Amino acid sequence: MSNNYNKSNIRFAFLPIQVRLILRDLLLFLNYLNMQFANLFIRPLKRKEAEKLKDEIKKGTIKRVLINRQDLIGDAVISLKIVDKLTSYFDEVYVLVSDNNSFIFNELHSVKKVKVNEIINSNMEFDLIIDLIGNLTTDKRIKSRYKIGMNRGIFSIFYSNFYLWNLTESKMQVVEFYNELLKYTLGIELEIDDLPPSDFKKEKKDQIFILVGNKPNRNLPYEKWKELILLSASKTKTIVADDSDQRIMNKLSQDKDITENKNIELIVGPKQLKDLVKITNDSKLFIALDGGAEHYLERYTNSITIYTCIDQTGWHPYTLKEWNYSIIDDHVLGQSETSAGLKKYVFYKLKDRKPCYDLVCDYKKFKDIDFNLLKSLSRF
Repeated sequence: MSNNYNKSNIRFAFLPIQVRLILRDLLLFLNYLNMQFANLFIRPLKRKEAEKLKDEIKKGTIKRVLINRQDLIGDAVISLKIVDKLTSYFDEVYVLVSDNNSFIFNELHSVKKVKVNEIINSNMEFDLIIDLIGNLTTDKRIKSRYKIGMNRGIFSIFYSNFYLWNLTESKMQVVEFYNELLKYTLGIELEIDDLPPSDFKKEKKDQIFILVGNKPNRNLPYEKWKELILLSASKTKTIVADDSDQRIMNKLSQDKDITENKNIELIVGPKQLKDLVKITNDSKLFIALDGGAEHYLERYTNSITIYTCIDQTGWHPYTLKEWNYSIIDDHVLGQSETSAGLKKYVFYKLKDRKPCYDLVCDYKKFKDIDFNLLKSLSRF
């Protein structure tokens, strides 16, 4: 196996991995202390404002709301149903989007997409900002009577109310975390279903779709992708598409073991997610690394999400049923099922799963995954 792991965008990459792990743990500890400070000393200062906000929510005087989602594709996908449900509570719901994820909210016809410059240029004001990311904590360019979000430590002083923890410390799946945040700060309890999108097709072809590629520090080595593709192709027709950079596809299209296998179809060239939806919707199983494209596509069929250096707790597919986990050698296989009967699997190595903060995302042991262990799955 090749040991040429890309260390671009890794802070302190010149330091040994053991030192970076210590730095990571130190950051986690300091962050924890910062949140405890906010809960003990800042929360009492915000009590009256927090109670006034909840009272206005009950009276229905909060009309215009801005939801901060100016980040990445996966984050937008996960919050789609949360945003959609909030339209039942407020007259005007705006979503602050980024260039990356704006198209995601085309699925919601009852929300208005907006960007920071548009708000500032129009002098638009809001009754409430729901800061799902945390990067609007101290931002005063957008005017609002109230602002709520997750615990941001000492910076929580700029919120009207804030949740007890951030996502990492909460140990919750993202949808569940946002639900608790809204319940705690606004007194709103949402019922979020786990049903597929409206264009979901029940009838599936006997094929597996594998989406290779990801961010360099999260990605698998080429040899691992090849191992997975050949394993899949030994069972059934396997369609393979790549991330937009096409780095893995460039190698696959030159590999005779791949190109001469009649069960493998390569989708060469970058594709938009709406094009990949058609393939996913037809396939009996979708396999990809955790990321924006995975969150978008796994909703359409049975799926296996592979985690390298990322903790799966917050980011596994959302289902209303419990997750069951089993340990196979030094790997973990988690399984759940949605209300529509779609099987959801997560697969990763049993290692230290703490957040990497761009310090240990190139941790090689996370990526040395044995895909032969997946043979136990009934759908593989």
